[in-house]
Amino acid sequence: MRVLRDSSEDEMVLAFLSAEVDSDRFGAIVRQLLGDLDLVRNADTTDATANQTRRSVLAHTVAGAVTASYSSGSRLTCAGGS
Repeated sequence: MRVLRDSSEDEMVLAFLSAEVDSDRFGAIVRQLLGDLDLVRNADTTDATANQTRRSVLAHTVAGAVTASYSSGSRLTCAGGS
């Protein structure tokens, strides 16, 4: 695994919702709570209102437990490479 750069909480929330929006387990509730799929598909992590909406959606799903354990200093990574 190679560290690309530090990531923000907003990027981590977006990454999680992006993965779950089409999942069998949480997809339906995530889509329902998001309402506007552009919040995930064409996301702008500099938009404070959109970031708050995504955090709220995450908090209202089972995945909200991930947010509680999130700590600053997380890193965006990719598999392979160095």
